Amino acid sequence: MAADADLTPVECTALASSPSFSELAQR
Repeated sequence: MAADADLTPVECTALASSPSFSELAQR
């Protein structure tokens, strides 16, 4: 998921809405 580091804050926010991403954020 190294590519996620290149995402803009807005894109990160959009990903945060994803259930799968929310689980990753908790790690």
